[in-house]
Amino acid sequence: MRHSDHFVFDSLRCETRLVWSVSRTLLVYGFSLANRRFSLGLLPRPAEQIVVVLVPPLALMFLVLGAIFLGIATPPKRRHGAGRRSCRS
Repeated sequence: MRHSDHFVFDSLRCETRLVWSVSRTLLVYGFSLANRRFSLGLLPRPAEQIVVVLVPPLALMFLVLGAIFLGIATPPKRRHGAGRRSCRS
């Protein structure tokens, strides 16, 4: 196996990958919030702001898209005629 063929999560099951990724994301988010709340000064202010502002919407997008791609949820279907514009009067 070449070095370029090795991935970090190769040996882990799908569920383990998900739990690991979510837990690490929450850990970073929690650390950033604690840094802000207690004025620890461990993160630079711009990095702290980026994490606090971007993590929640990105997590929501990945959660929704992941649920759709995994088949847990389905995207809404259009009703017949809904959203169409007619050229007829």
